[in-house]
Amino acid sequence: MPGNEASLNEMALRDVLNSESGRRVLARILKECDVEGTSYRDGSDSHWTAYREGQRSVGRVLRKWMVKTSDVGYLKVIQREILKDAPQ
Repeated sequence: MPGNEASLNEMALRDVLNSESGRRVLARILKECDVEGTSYRDGSDSHWTAYREGQRSVGRVLRKWMVKTSDVGYLKVIQREILKDAPQ
């Protein structure tokens, strides 16, 4: 039952997005994936670029899934990152 599995996965992600610690972990994963960054770096070889593009791909899939499941939860994850980097 693929549809049922998808529903269970979305419910699980919603639970994660509804918890402070879950949002913290997801924010860290998105930061590590550097979704908004670039994969190419001057002087890097094609293997490094492919590796970085793979990381970004995982981050984009996770971000898309988060928005689809709970756009409010996703916004809380992003807000957390923005506020964390803001000057005190």
